[in-house]
Amino acid sequence: MERTVKAPGKQVNTSSLKYTLPDARTNIMQEFNRVEDNLAMASLSFPRSIIRMVWKQFQRKEITLTSAIVIVLIIFFVGTTLFSPAKPPTFLTRLDDMQIDLNKLKQDTKDAILIEQDDGEVFVAFRLKDFLNDNRGGRLLFTYRPEPQKSSALPLTSATNGRDFTVNMPLPTYPLTLANNTFLINNEQLCSSSLNMSFVVLVHTATDNFLRRASIRETWANHRMFRNHTIRIAFLVGRPEKDSTQVLIEHESVMHKDIIQGNFMDSYRNLTHKGVLGFRWVSEYCSHAKYVVKTDDDVFLNVFKMFEKIDTNVFNKQKHIWCPVRQNGTSEIQREKGKWKIDASLFPNMKHYPVTYCNGYFVILTGDLISSLYEASRTTPFFWIDDVYLFGLLVDKVGGVKFETLPNLNLNENKAIECFNSNVTCDMFVANANSDGVMDRLWFRAINQNIALVKKYSNNLLLKNLNTTKT
Repeated sequence: MERTVKAPGKQVNTSSLKYTLPDARTNIMQEFNRVEDNLAMASLSFPRSIIRMVWKQFQRKEITLTSAIVIVLIIFFVGTTLFSPAKPPTFLTRLDDMQIDLNKLKQDTKDAILIEQDDGEVFVAFRLKDFLNDNRGGRLLFTYRPEPQKSSALPLTSATNGRDFTVNMPLPTYPLTLANNTFLINNEQLCSSSLNMSFVVLVHTATDNFLRRASIRETWANHRMFRNHTIRIAFLVGRPEKDSTQVLIEHESVMHKDIIQGNFMDSYRNLTHKGVLGFRWVSEYCSHAKYVVKTDDDVFLNVFKMFEKIDTNVFNKQKHIWCPVRQNGTSEIQREKGKWKIDASLFPNMKHYPVTYCNGYFVILTGDLISSLYEASRTTPFFWIDDVYLFGLLVDKVGGVKFETLPNLNLNENKAIECFNSNVTCDMFVANANSDGVMDRLWFRAINQNIALVKKYSNNLLLKNLNTTKT
C-alpha cells in the first residue's frame, strides 16, 4: 500500500519505493520467519530423501560403501551451500543505522520497503535478488560519506586587489568545496541535453525542504513549459543531520536528477561553502550557460519578466551582475550583537564592508563570470557571510565587474500576495514565498496577469492551461 512518508516537518510523496503502514514491520518479520523456516525444512527434507534412497541401494548391494559415503558427502555439501538458513532472505534495519547507496539498492533488490513506525522511526526492509548465489549476502553496497576536510589553523591575511581586509582568519581557511571529495551527489548530465543554455538556476535549499523544492519544480522552474529560452535548475544542499533524511534526498535525486550535494554540514554558517559548490559545479558541468541565477528556496521568480528583461536590456553583456546592490562602504559591520556579528579580527578597524556586494536572495550573473569567481575562491580566505564573500570579496578579486540594481524585488510576502491578487498587473520581479501554498498562488496569478509574455515564452503545455487559475 503506497502512502506518503514524513520527512522532518514535511510530507514527502515518493513513488519509486513502496512505503507501508506501521504494522508492516510485523508482517516483514513474519515473512522473514516463514521463508527461513521453509528453507530450513528444505535443507533437511530433501537430503533425507536422497540419503534413504542411497541407503536402500547399498542394502541391495547396488552400490559400494565407498560410493555411498561419497554420495552422502556431496549431498551434504550441496544442501548446506544452497539451502543454508544462516543467510536470511529479508533484511530489516533502521535508516539511522544504515547509509544506503540507493542506486545499488534498486538494482540488487526484489523489494525495497520503507517502514515508518508510530514513534517516527523509519526502517528499511529489502530482499536481495541473488542472496543464494553470493556468500557475502548479495552485491548491495553502502555509501561511504567522509567527514568534512579540516583546513589549516594557521593565521592568514586576506588580500583582495592588494588591500588587506582580514587577519587571523578562523577555520576553515578556504572553502571546503575546493576539496577533491566535494560532491556527494552530482547530477553531471543536468545541462548536457541543451547546447544553447540560456539560464541555469542555483537554488540554495535546506536539506529537509522537500515541499519547497517540489513547488519550484512545478511552477516557475519547470523547464518543460518554456520556449525561446532554455532553463535548468540545480538545488544545492549539504549533509543533513539524519541518515534517514539523506536517504530521502538520494531518492529525490534519482527521481528528479537536479540535486547537487556537497561534503559539508548543511547549516546557516556553511552557506559560503554551498555558494562555492554552485560556482564549481557550473564551471565544471554547465559552463555554456549564458546566465546563472542564484536564489533561495523561499523566493518566487516571475520568470516571464526575467525573460523579457534579458531580451530587451541585457543582450550580449559580459562581466555583469544584476541584484539588490549594497554599495562599498554603506553596509555596517555588526560588532556587538545580532545574527551577523563579526569578530574584531575580521575587517579590523572598519565600520563598513569595504566592497560592493549583493543581497544574495536573488542574483543574475553573466555566465562568463562563474569560472573566474570559482578560481578566485582558491586564493580568497573563507568568510562565513555568503553574500559578502560570493558577491563581494570574490567579485572584487576578479575585478572589472559591473553591478546593476534590479528593480521591483520584494521580500514582504503579504504585499506580494496583495500585488498579484490585484486587478492591475503586478510589477514585482521577485517576491517572498515562504508560507505553504504561496509559491503556487503567485505562479498562477503571474500567468493570468502576463498573458502576452506567457504566450511569447511558453509552449503548448502551459498555453492550453491558461484558463486554469488558482487564487
